[in-house]
Amino acid sequence: MNRPLLLISFLIVVMFGGCSSKKETASDPVVETDSTITAQPRFAPGSDEEQIYTMINNALIRLSYGDKSDLYELEYEYFTDETSFDDYLKMGQITYAQMDSILRIDMDSVMFFGEDSAWAIIEYVFKDWEGKEKSRRKDRIVVYKHKGRWIKPTVTVLPLQYEYEARINAARRAAEQEAEEESGGK
Repeated sequence: MNRPLLLISFLIVVMFGGCSSKKETASDPVVETDSTITAQPRFAPGSDEEQIYTMINNALIRLSYGDKSDLYELEYEYFTDETSFDDYLKMGQITYAQMDSILRIDMDSVMFFGEDSAWAIIEYVFKDWEGKEKSRRKDRIVVYKHKGRWIKPTVTVLPLQYEYEARINAARRAAEQEAEEESGGK
């Protein structure tokens, strides 16, 4: 395996570390877009599967243009509310992303765990120097549904999001109680 492909594989694993599932759909037909070729999903429009597929491919497309902001936007709020995008880049989590070796990402299936998390079985399709399919590598990634959208956090974790939401709710209850006491005392 050559060095650039090894580096890309490493970055993909860092970006989309994951778990496992069962195969549910056949391979997808390919549709060429602006600069990236992506698979045309066979998922029902508006379905969770389509939303997950779209989220993954949007991240790929933006990374192919050198835009890492989508990864930042796929993190939990406790992090994005307290950490700027510039500070996120300085963390060095995603330091080098040469996405031009990836032809597309196919998604074979999704295994849901309740309504808020899932394993997506994806396949990275790599291209050769002529732009033709060269190799494939399967992977399983964990995705989470948060506030009505599917996300793939890279540096954040769900337990810290729960703690953050608990602090916000406690502050909200304290403010409501204080307002009640002030209005009752007049």
